[in-house]
Amino acid sequence: MRFLFLLPTGLNVERIKQIRSSFNADIKAVTDADSLEQLRIKYLGRKGLITNAFAFIKDVANEHKPQFGAQLNKLKNDVEQTYKNLVKTTSGKNTSAEYIDLTLPGRKRFSGHMHPLIRVAEEIKNIFKSFGFAIEDGPEVETDHYNFEALNLPK
Repeated sequence: MRFLFLLPTGLNVERIKQIRSSFNADIKAVTDADSLEQLRIKYLGRKGLITNAFAFIKDVANEHKPQFGAQLNKLKNDVEQTYKNLVKTTSGKNTSAEYIDLTLPGRKRFSGHMHPLIRVAEEIKNIFKSFGFAIEDGPEVETDHYNFEALNLPK
């Protein structure tokens, strides 16, 4: 469907109303993501009806440009908002089981196992935790200063 934009402002406003009513009629036909994308291309695409309507602002008389531009911007914002809402509702219909991104890298598998001594140490820690002890980390070897001199013990 082609829309002609004429120079008198009243007729330009009529064309904006025709685009709006056509868009509202086309919304009812949207059933899936493909038809939603076709709707976006028809109205908001590079050669879409609303995009072409902006090209005719230069032909409108100077005193009518603000009114025409404001109504055209309002139409564009309304269509974009309706499109975003439709994207949310139609994307909710697709489950994650339907879509698998094959371009993602695979999951890394970790080979190997825990060393037996570390496993025994973990078991011992768990036994002491069950008795109510707290596990604290610290240096494995203490110096003479911290063991005796700092406690004022004679040599």
